[in-house]
Amino acid sequence: MHPEKGGKFDATHLERFTVTLVQGTDTLTVHPFQLADMSDNDNNLDLCLKQTGTPIRVRVEANTALDPRNDKNPATEVAIVSRW
Repeated sequence: MHPEKGGKFDATHLERFTVTLVQGTDTLTVHPFQLADMSDNDNNLDLCLKQTGTPIRVRVEANTALDPRNDKNPATEVAIVSRW
């Protein structure tokens, strides 16, 4: 949920997510072009990317979402260590 609007994620939130990909010997930082897996009540989002590569890191800016207690998220960055 967007903290200021109290609503759902939309296209205005895409730049708040960053994914780092490896393409051969290059490292590329991109933003999703779309969010998916919405409205299924599981608090998970799929970040849809146009670029190909192996994702190694994902980051979301602070105050992008609210948890069920209306707490704003901190800036969060995690390494992607496995893929299925």
